[in-house]
Amino acid sequence: MATLNLELDIPTESVGWTEIPQKELTSEIKKILAVYLYSKKSLPLHHACKLAGVSKWEFFDINKEFRVPVPYDIENLEQDRDTLRRLNR
Repeated sequence: MATLNLELDIPTESVGWTEIPQKELTSEIKKILAVYLYSKKSLPLHHACKLAGVSKWEFFDINKEFRVPVPYDIENLEQDRDTLRRLNR
């Protein structure tokens, strides 16, 4: 998988004010970016999950933390049901 490496300069005093340990900062920034892009409809769900490095259900929980509504309609339900049927064969 090809990746894009970005450099982000954050003042250390800004990081010091967060409750996020510095070693977890990269993964947290990816989650925040995934939620933001997903909420703006700039990134589909499966790509947002991949960027955040979490499952669909974990991503739904992260969205809930940020109070971002997750659109889940009858079509999504039917797709999930079909997937479950295929997996149970």
